[in-house]
Amino acid sequence: MPNLRTAQGEPVTEEMLETLAAEAEAGYDPSTLRPSRAGRPSLGSGTSPRVQFRVSPTVYQEAQRQAQAEDRTLSELARTLLEDHVRRSRPAADPQRGERPRGRTAPKRATRKGAPS
Repeated sequence: MPNLRTAQGEPVTEEMLETLAAEAEAGYDPSTLRPSRAGRPSLGSGTSPRVQFRVSPTVYQEAQRQAQAEDRTLSELARTLLEDHVRRSRPAADPQRGERPRGRTAPKRATRKGAPS
């Protein structure tokens, strides 16, 4: 028999195969089966939206090197950087209550000299 393993890494034995075969031959109650989910697991509750963008080959190569140096995937590196940027840019105050946001805000629009703003 080939060297098969379970999802947990345990070797599949003849006894396991016989048990699974008997279970399958007896039939399954569809209401007891859990639905299979395709794709990668979600990063939080619900589905995780996909974010895609293009970068120059130089930025891509540098990001690959950085991720490898940190023993991370490029996705993990990009996700962390984007999360950090959003967290830093988020206003801490509630404008609905008349509070001013701290940190960086949108730049003021330039007006012509003498024009009403």
